[in-house]
Amino acid sequence: MTAVLLAAMMFEGTMSSPCPKIPHHVQVATSFYAGHDDAQALDLYTPAGVQNAPLAVYVHGGAWVSGDKSDYVQLGQALARCGIAAAIVNYPLAPQTPAAQQAALLGQAVQWLGHNTQRFGYDARRMVLIGHSAGAQLCWYAVVHGIIARQAVAGVIAIGAVGIDPSRDVDDLDPQYRSIYAPAFGDDRAHWPEFDIGPQLRAGEPPSLVIHGQADFMAPEAISRQLYDQLKGAGNAVQFLRPPGKGHWDLIESLSAPGDDTMIAIERFILSLP
Repeated sequence: MTAVLLAAMMFEGTMSSPCPKIPHHVQVATSFYAGHDDAQALDLYTPAGVQNAPLAVYVHGGAWVSGDKSDYVQLGQALARCGIAAAIVNYPLAPQTPAAQQAALLGQAVQWLGHNTQRFGYDARRMVLIGHSAGAQLCWYAVVHGIIARQAVAGVIAIGAVGIDPSRDVDDLDPQYRSIYAPAFGDDRAHWPEFDIGPQLRAGEPPSLVIHGQADFMAPEAISRQLYDQLKGAGNAVQFLRPPGKGHWDLIESLSAPGDDTMIAIERFILSLP
């Protein structure tokens, strides 16, 4: 299905939910994936009684300097009710922990999840990374640098991405937001090309869904569009969705609302992957 057709179906309300009519009961567990610090912990939401459920690993936004898994309880619950296990991951924040170290810790979280499949009943081979804003940068950085093996990822969903190619896309940011990259990538912009993801993309990347709200005035759509073009240009399977009327944060907040079109597209994407 083409990205244009998928988007048209989504916005016309013709895309039906793939979730069961009777939602699954949800089991919740919190675990440390590294150390014993809540900054290195994850909340795991699993659908009760479902074996080999796909696994969504959600990496929050917050400009690398803020955010917490406790803000995404409703999202974890909504995914699990649909039959999708969800891991909401915390990571230490910048500037004390810059982006490269955050991505390394995301890799440790994914490794922990891979070692605990039998304990929780999901199928780590069906793992989809979902990153919002700075979280999208961390997901793709971890993949293209081998922190998380490409073959271990069934798909990647990037929502309202920032920092994909920081050496170039910083100029796409509104001037009031251009300072957000320094805590993640350092004060010396001469080193920022080391963090550019686009040049590292190649054929054979995991299937991808790029989402950018049409009312998102914090993260420039140009960054999401460029990520889509780079993935497509390398010959990869990628879809681009532009939900109307959705901003940078309310798009995420509305995902847990019943019948949300963007959430239906996300659920269908995850459940369609082998």
